[in-house]
Amino acid sequence: MTPSGFVMAGHLKTGDQLFSEIHAEKADCTITDVQADVDGQYFGLNCETGHVVSDGYWVSTFGYNHNIPAAWMRFGSKIFGVKTASRIGDSVANLLQRFGLL
Repeated sequence: MTPSGFVMAGHLKTGDQLFSEIHAEKADCTITDVQADVDGQYFGLNCETGHVVSDGYWVSTFGYNHNIPAAWMRFGSKIFGVKTASRIGDSVANLLQRFGLL
């Protein structure tokens, strides 16, 4: 979570600020270095809620397009379970990306 909202990790850069609360009024830290994960050690999270805290900071597995997928996981996971709702959401996101809508 940044002053501009949720930002995909791959788009964060040195100097960007992060918040530990969604509606924070001031930044808690400033990024000093960014490195890509080339070893595949890190994975996305699939949860009932899109508001996840990682190492004390609010994170989103949905990046820029946070609200709609977060709402889908909140309701879809109750109907289908987290794993199936995530699979359905991924399929829809891939379809939208193919048509340039996401």
